[in-house]
Amino acid sequence: MPSSMVHLMAAYAYNPAAPAEFWVGNIAPDSISDWKEKDIFHLRNATEKEQAFNDLAHATDSNDLFAEGMLLHLFVDWKWDESLLQQFKASCDSDRWYLPYRTEMGLLSARLYHDNFWSADVWGKMLACDIAKYNQTQNISNENIVATLKRANNYHVSNPLAKPGFYSVGVVNEFVVGVVEEYRCWRGALNRLRIAIADANAGINMTEHELIDVD
Repeated sequence: MPSSMVHLMAAYAYNPAAPAEFWVGNIAPDSISDWKEKDIFHLRNATEKEQAFNDLAHATDSNDLFAEGMLLHLFVDWKWDESLLQQFKASCDSDRWYLPYRTEMGLLSARLYHDNFWSADVWGKMLACDIAKYNQTQNISNENIVATLKRANNYHVSNPLAKPGFYSVGVVNEFVVGVVEEYRCWRGALNRLRIAIADANAGINMTEHELIDVD
């Protein structure tokens, strides 16, 4: 569960020319207010997490850029939680890591906002995005998405001198580069598998059709 700017950095690295609904999709999953519902939506409770992500990817239309943005968000969360989140937890003296972590994420997000030249423009496009372009998703209301965008943007703008205490910008940049490449490979491999299965099924159907014609 990284900050909103980590998600946007990954989204921007993946497709810097994307329309606003793609950016919004990369923030939308964190607008779920109920933490239990949020964990379910983020597949944190999945017993076979890799299979759960594969199934979700197969069900996600890559032409639906809002949905694709949400998929990328969930993937980034998955990889962050397995790596950089664990580093922060290990640095804490007790199990009371959550509140310090949320504070760290806020400071990190504000720092990244002011360090990336494209941030203000992307946030402006998200705030101006037509709600009709949002994909209606269970457990995520349009009102909550808009409120989340406004709240995060106001925090970023109001904290130009923010300085995280644990995560360095360099470490985050390295993570973003790596996770985006991993996402491309993962998404590409699944798409190739889907096409191969479709072609194989088409071949089987064609053979059956040819046999019927011969008879």
